[in-house]
Amino acid sequence: MCGRQTQPGLADTFKLLSERWRKEFSFDPRLIGAWSLEVKDGRPHLICEMTFPDGVEPLVPPPAEKRIAIGGRFLDEVQIRMTATSYLSFPVESHRGTVDGNGIATIHAKMPTVVQLFAEGRLPPVGGTPVEVMVRGQKLGTHGALRGTLHQQRWTL
Repeated sequence: MCGRQTQPGLADTFKLLSERWRKEFSFDPRLIGAWSLEVKDGRPHLICEMTFPDGVEPLVPPPAEKRIAIGGRFLDEVQIRMTATSYLSFPVESHRGTVDGNGIATIHAKMPTVVQLFAEGRLPPVGGTPVEVMVRGQKLGTHGALRGTLHQQRWTL
């Protein structure tokens, strides 16, 4: 930005935007791969290419079509506290859900996940308040008729 082709004032703008970025994102673990400054419609835009340090990978959740949510919480994101510093969770493959031709959803989930949802108040007791359900990306709405028992790890909505 300080070369011969730089328009007057753009070097100062680049420095100003760079300083603002460093101030606002100082704790961001990403690294800057490249900087560029583009002028569109007479307005400067700072473009940053972000990279991660060696050994760090971004956490990308599975697509909604593979996930199940109860009470607004994806089952694979439920964390069960084991100790003061460790949690247990089950991957998306540990939970299954089907919707039959009559619109009845059957969800198979790991017991600790269901107990945690119950403890958080997201899963009401049998016959309790309605709960929102999503199976494989399909929102099934709010269901109040929750049938099943915890020891079977199966619920029919």
